[in-house]
Amino acid sequence: MNHSKYNPDRHKRKSYRLPGHDYAAKGAYFITIRSDQHQTLFEIPELRNILQETWNNLPERFPSISLDEFVIMPDHIHFILWLNYTQQKTPTLWSIVGADKSIAAVAWIRHIEKNNLIQYPGRIWQHGYHEHVIRISELEQTRLYIRNNPTKRKNIDPTHPNDNPPK
Repeated sequence: MNHSKYNPDRHKRKSYRLPGHDYAAKGAYFITIRSDQHQTLFEIPELRNILQETWNNLPERFPSISLDEFVIMPDHIHFILWLNYTQQKTPTLWSIVGADKSIAAVAWIRHIEKNNLIQYPGRIWQHGYHEHVIRISELEQTRLYIRNNPTKRKNIDPTHPNDNPPK
């Protein structure tokens, strides 16, 4: 049996999106984006700098958003992003996250090419991302989870990384 070809009966990606939710709606969103194949790429200082800079510059590109907590882990990033819905044509959550991933990837590839760092992979992101609409009652708990994630990560077995966000 050849599993390399797409089979719609076998390959079904479960959507975590809330049915009927407007992902351009005002509110706070908890986002997790993983590195390609869970590689510990984000330990590379130059890439960490690119990720941080891209994050900090997002409001310049999308004036209707506000940044909240942000942490870079070895193989993923967590952040809270606020959509403020101040414009008629507000960007959707996935357009913002997609732009962030794209800008960081292009900057990383340029860095690799400029410095002839062929030992590093050009692809840094896993397909998609995980998001959670944050209720106000969950906001402080989610912020604490993000802040404490680096400490928590040091205390777990690295062969069984279990990084479960708060519900």
